[in-house]
Amino acid sequence: SLYYKEGLTIRNETEIFTAAGEVIRPDRIVIQGDSATLIDYKTGQKDPAYSEQLNTYARALESMGFVVANKIIVYINEEVTTEFI
Repeated sequence: SLYYKEGLTIRNETEIFTAAGEVIRPDRIVIQGDSATLIDYKTGQKDPAYSEQLNTYARALESMGFVVANKIIVYINEEVTTEFI
């Protein structure tokens, strides 16, 4: 997959301190230059709170100078499905 190939900078569950003093921990950040893709893994049903969580992560990365190319939720249940935010 595009987000799992060699040569990319990957940060898994890395703590980020926001300007507001919050600590966030995205599941996976894929960095290529100044572009970042956020990937979060969930089980269960879709929940609007998950989208807001990814948007919070995106704002933090944007404040650090990254362009957030994609925000993806991967639902891992009996089937694996993805949702682009």
